[in-house]
Amino acid sequence: MSAVDEYGKVIDDIYDFAEAQGFASDTIIQEGGAGQVEINFLHGNAVGLTDQVFVFNRDAVRGEAYEKARALPRDLLAALDLFEDCPEVSSVLGPDFCAVYKAIKHDEIETFLQMISPWERDHLLLNV
Repeated sequence: MSAVDEYGKVIDDIYDFAEAQGFASDTIIQEGGAGQVEINFLHGNAVGLTDQVFVFNRDAVRGEAYEKARALPRDLLAALDLFEDCPEVSSVLGPDFCAVYKAIKHDEIETFLQMISPWERDHLLLNV
């Protein structure tokens, strides 16, 4: 039930898009991963339903998120900096989630930086 509370708006949008496209969805359920949702459509003509799903995917994407080029960070620290400096993400995910996520990622980064990578072991450690 927590998924319904957490992703209720997204699930409502999915139902609205499906209805607007004129095809029936059977169920929408949360999968094992966070934010992972499975959509089951009613069975029928396979070719026709496939066409509807592709149209649904194309039409469901709205807004400007896919219209702007984004420079992707090449490391975890840069990505976390971008995450921390984005109030829009915090407003969507909530400040509590963002605070916990940032703390976990900072800990993961610190743990990662303390490890010797296979490349370092092969090229530096044994050759110095």
